Amino acid sequence: QMERGSRSFLKDIVHWGAVNHSTLYAAFQNCSELENITADDYPKGPFRSLQYTFQGCVKLTKINNLKGWSTQIQSVENMIYTFANCIAFQGEGLEDWMPKNCEKFTGMFSGCTAFDRDLTKWAQHVSKAKDFQYMFYDCIRFVGKGLDNWNVSNGRNFSMMFYGCRTLAFKPDNWNVAKAEDMQDM
Repeated sequence: QMERGSRSFLKDIVHWGAVNHSTLYAAFQNCSELENITADDYPKGPFRSLQYTFQGCVKLTKINNLKGWSTQIQSVENMIYTFANCIAFQGEGLEDWMPKNCEKFTGMFSGCTAFDRDLTKWAQHVSKAKDFQYMFYDCIRFVGKGLDNWNVSNGRNFSMMFYGCRTLAFKPDNWNVAKAEDMQDM
């Protein structure tokens, strides 16, 4: 994890290195000048948490080879606020992620106003998740492509999941929300 004072100087990551990480908890949180991650490789896992990893990276638009992270992501249990408030982040490469062990998606893309990706391939990989609270909160460009057939059957908290999504156009008719305990302002 970076020292708090050095966060405003990081502009790019050119190489992730060979170190295996069990977590990237808050690793780049509030790196306000981080715009693009140009590394051709990806961080080595297996990760258990991506909580707050890029939260507050307001200039971050693209992470090169984000698609390559897909196998590393399979062991992640916690993606709470991973990209929250990354207002320029578009999420290219996330389409192929397989978060099959993730139970907490709380605020993962909250405040990502430029985010709009097709998450069709996530459909069966979100089946263990219990918490979807604030996941797409204020993602004003997000239309929800690919969410129609998500398996959210273990979901308990859906509170404000899509609150502030002005262009949302998917229909959750196929969603099994029988275990839901909180759907306030979904």
